[in-house]
Amino acid sequence: MIEIVKTNKGGSKICFNGHMYVIKHLGKNKITWRCMKASSLKCTGTMYTELQHNNPVEKNPHNHLPDKEEIKVTKCIQKMKDQVTSSSMINPEKNL
Repeated sequence: MIEIVKTNKGGSKICFNGHMYVIKHLGKNKITWRCMKASSLKCTGTMYTELQHNNPVEKNPHNHLPDKEEIKVTKCIQKMKDQVTSSSMINPEKNL
């Protein structure tokens, strides 16, 4: 199952099988994703999805184990950011 999480810059990253991916290339019919650890661990893990993030296909293997705890932390941080944003919109005077 794919889970979508926002990036700090407003983009998307996806979580799939214990790994996180960011967009590498947006094509006409599919999206190519690369592992979030491509730089830090020189991981070549890649996958493809349809434009609607359906039908994931893993292409290249990862050089590290899945990290489900990191995904939980990332989703928790995203949830907190969403709550702060929505509460700031409802009561902007509380931020003063």
